[in-house]
Amino acid sequence: MRYLVIFSVLVSSALLAAESSTVTYLTMPNGSSLLHNCKKAVLADDGSQLDEIDSEKAFICMTYLRGFVNGAEASMLASIAKDLTEQEKDNVDPDTISQKMQAASLYCLPDSMIPIQIAKAVVRYLEQHPAYLRKLPQDAVFNALMTSFPCGK
Repeated sequence: MRYLVIFSVLVSSALLAAESSTVTYLTMPNGSSLLHNCKKAVLADDGSQLDEIDSEKAFICMTYLRGFVNGAEASMLASIAKDLTEQEKDNVDPDTISQKMQAASLYCLPDSMIPIQIAKAVVRYLEQHPAYLRKLPQDAVFNALMTSFPCGK
């Protein structure tokens, strides 16, 4: 029985090691990984043919950025909603909410925004600010958005 447990642990470890070596590029621990993945998205947008792994990297960049933007908007909406009066909650006016969101925003994405523009802004920002390559990816995205899409302009 003891040998069966040891064998199971060894097999599991080997499988995990094999799996982790094939999906290491799926993680995004820092700005460097973000830059690497988003460069693939920019290349694809420019018409370059990507292999399967580079296509997945481009996809990871785009879904990460989409999640960041959607999460930031949801967080802002939740923050605004908690400050509404009961009467405002009963009669939600989309224009009022939109105005409150714009007033609270640290960056303003244009209505005509296409997602690849965010990836290009992130790549540009990281290339100009290499200190963010060692920081969390969300720090780089947030600063890239504030720099590239300031409000009121």
